[in-house]
Amino acid sequence: MWSEVDRRSTASLHSIGECDPFPEPIRLQKVCALVSCNTCSAAESAAALDAFRTEVTPLVDGVGELPFPALQSLFDALLPFGTHIYWRGLVVDELPDEAIAEYVRFAESAPTWISQTHIYPIDGAAARVGADETAWGWRDAKWSQAIIGVDHEAGRDDELREWAVAFSEALAPYSLGGAYANFIGDEGQSRARAAYRDNYRRLQQIKSTYDPQNLFQLNQNIRPE
Repeated sequence: MWSEVDRRSTASLHSIGECDPFPEPIRLQKVCALVSCNTCSAAESAAALDAFRTEVTPLVDGVGELPFPALQSLFDALLPFGTHIYWRGLVVDELPDEAIAEYVRFAESAPTWISQTHIYPIDGAAARVGADETAWGWRDAKWSQAIIGVDHEAGRDDELREWAVAFSEALAPYSLGGAYANFIGDEGQSRARAAYRDNYRRLQQIKSTYDPQNLFQLNQNIRPE
């Protein structure tokens, strides 16, 4: 039962927000957060969560039934329109102690309280599709990593980027070399190729057929042949 919940959970290293629903005494503390989305029956979910709660006592326990749109907008107040964000991404197969030490080091040195990193398990439903069946080429990976430098105000963009890049480079020895396309920015053509892995060549052929002038280029660009 625990493994079923774990496959639907995201781990995040960040600071507790300066807003509701977080109690004032724990705001801005650096924590490891677990955000779960469990679609089992109510009884199965309760049993799994009871097992988890016997192992740890969280600072905040807000787990309960939610409509899916409410889950998707749960943290909107922390990232209002106009927020400055720089992303980096990786895909990972294992999380050895050496990598976890880097997570802790960079979480402690984050340039702003809201800068953070997320670790998403992707070895569930995504792994049941063949790597050559869609554009996504990393279906054999276990984790997708997002590193996010964030500030609500302008003026620290270079600092956000430098932290995210250094964090990404420190984790590179433990990664598989690619990334989820939504978690990379303008990082060069090699990173776009790595995101799609062995499918990049086929995507180039499609691009050459339907967009030979590369009109649609404001993304992780797949250039025509």
